[in-house]
Amino acid sequence: TVSANPAGLAIFRKGEFQISPNFYGVNTKSKLTSQFTTNNELAENGGAFRLSNIGLVITSKPKNRDWTQLNFAIGMNNMSQYKSEQYYEGKSRGTVTDKFVEQANNGNFDPFYSKLAIDAGAIYQPKMSTTYINDFVQIRDELVAKNQVINTSGSTNDLSFAFAGNYKEKLMVGVTVGVPILRYKEEKIYKEINDGLNTPFNSLTFKENFETSGAGINGKLGVIYKANHYVRIGAAVHTPTIYSLEDKYSNILSYSYEDTHKTVPNTAESPGGTYKYNLVTPWRVLGSLGLVFGKSGFLTAE
Repeated sequence: TVSANPAGLAIFRKGEFQISPNFYGVNTKSKLTSQFTTNNELAENGGAFRLSNIGLVITSKPKNRDWTQLNFAIGMNNMSQYKSEQYYEGKSRGTVTDKFVEQANNGNFDPFYSKLAIDAGAIYQPKMSTTYINDFVQIRDELVAKNQVINTSGSTNDLSFAFAGNYKEKLMVGVTVGVPILRYKEEKIYKEINDGLNTPFNSLTFKENFETSGAGINGKLGVIYKANHYVRIGAAVHTPTIYSLEDKYSNILSYSYEDTHKTVPNTAESPGGTYKYNLVTPWRVLGSLGLVFGKSGFLTAE
């Protein structure tokens, strides 16, 4: 209630403590888009039990008879979940090292990509040359076996403090101060494998780690008008949420190749990158209608 229309808090007649569990399920389908790889759509299913809501309502009856209830609430609501897993595999022309070659030859020695590839030996300059190449330069039309797994996790939880009043059992008003807490984590592991190719290349693993965390603040103002015993009309306005967020990211590249009849494995790690910024979300306006059917039940739409 306090995360949508806090005026609904004024309907409570007695204090409550509540916990709401839920089951979060996700299904993803992924495939490598390639004319040389068909019927390779892979599905991943997962799920977990989560704590959807935990809240405490404290009620009071003021001395002013016009106000029948003045209530306070504090709660934590789970607003979104980011857990998922994606996986694809197959064969197609091209290699991720083509991207690194292009960057390096354009003078862009990005420590998270092209510079990482140079340090791992995935791209290099031949003797008497100032141009970078990779181990696929002679087999550009060959098909390269590749796969990638992408795991994401995290959630957005809304810590709310709300206050609401019930005026003459006709008009209910409420206000909420919300503190959303956000965490998102993504891990990508991309691999290329030598499946019978005539090249020194053996294998490549490119791992990307990314994480966002932070918190924000917003406000919500809501009203509910009880037209009669059967009809209730509600509206709420949510202010923009002002987030203060920080991104953290790093990459690891492992590359293995054959050199004079021996395998050379190399691993290079990027520095840890950080980026701090603010994010402002849009305003939100909600309208609602509730119908009460005596003691038989009720129907609401928002």
